[in-house]
Formats: sequence, C-alpha cells, structure tokens
Amino acid sequence: MRTPVSSEIPRPGRGRPRAQRAHEVEQRILEAAGELFLAQGYPRTTYEQLVEKANVSKTTLYTRFPVKSELFGAFVRRSVANFRARVAIEFAVGTPEECLIDLAVQLADATLTGPSMALMRVTAAEAESFPELAREGFRIGFNESVKSITSCLVGLALFSNTESARPWAERFVETALHPLYMHALFGEELGGLRARARHDIPQLAAILMAELAKDNVDTSHKN
Repeated sequence: MRTPVSSEIPRPGRGRPRAQRAHEVEQRILEAAGELFLAQGYPRTTYEQLVEKANVSKTTLYTRFPVKSELFGAFVRRSVANFRARVAIEFAVGTPEECLIDLAVQLADATLTGPSMALMRVTAAEAESFPELAREGFRIGFNESVKSITSCLVGLALFSNTESARPWAERFVETALHPLYMHALFGEELGGLRARARHDIPQLAAILMAELAKDNVDTSHKN
C-alpha cells in the first residue's frame, strides 16, 4: 500500500532568527577589525585581512561597511560604548573625600588598561583624518572621567547642578588622572601607574576638598 503524500509544506528547521545571525556576523566583523586596527593601525588594515580574520565573504563585508572609514567609525563608537558599560561605578560610603578617592581609583583602574590605551593611541594617530572619532577616543581618557567626577560631586550634594560642578571635576581629572593617562599613552607600565594612582589620588583629593571648603562649599556632608 502506498503511503499517502502529505500536502503540508515542510517547515524550515529551527535556528537563529535572521536578524540575530546578521547581528552576530556584524559583531564578528567588528571584533576582527578591532584586533587589526589596534595591532597595526588604520592604514595597514586591509579588507583582505578582515575577510580572512572575520571569516566572512567580501560581499558580506562590503555590504555592511562599503568603505573602511565607516568600519573604523563603527569600531570606535562600539569600543567607547563598551567602555561606558564596563565602568559600572559604585559610590563608596563615607565622607565626600573618601567617596571621591574611591571613584577616582575606580576610573584609573578602568582606563589604565591595554585595550583602552590602544584605542586612544589609534584614534589619536588618525586625528587629522577622523577628528570626530579622535574626540570619541579622547572621551575614554578624559571626558568620561570628568562626567563621572561631576556626577559624584553633585550626588554628594557638594554642588546643586552639573554646570557648577564640572569645572571642579575637570580640574581634579587634569591633576589626578590625566597625567597618568598621558604616561600610559607613551608606554609606561600600566600596573605601576595604577599603583601610583592609589598614592597620588588621596593627596589631590585632599587638596580639592580644601579648595572647596575655602570656596564655601559644604564638605562636611556624610554620604
């Protein structure tokens, strides 16, 4: 007896949705691009290298990133976003000075890493060609630190708004953190710089708090 032929159309096998697969391919391209850009710089990175490293076809690569400058921009913005997500700052409990010290040390630890410094170097090297992306790289070393310190000063009720707090935050970052970042950019050993942060930051925080007290800012508040 012949087995009846089903009229039902076979369903495709279950798998990852197309959008998810496309996202995974794009992330693989960005991961490969990041490794190449950070290892050998923007000019020396070729699409032929990217095709091999990301294990994608040229068509796939060019469809998503028709020109290398677009890929470089996507990589830098993704890296900055990842840095922000990685810096999950937790405010300490204690005096404002103790909280400021703890926050600044966290920022130093998060920024004084190989990937962060490599990103800052590669964006600085291409600053003339990609000024906006250079500013994105700069955000990791300076701007994000200023934003975090500003939020801390406002959160501790030392200032009523970010506009009045930001100049003080900039001054603190310029004295306590930025010199360490500059040393790191020029190749000084990162572990030593993180240790130096633990020595320098308390001293500079004490100076900041003394200046705030002279400026009639209430620094006696407990967190």
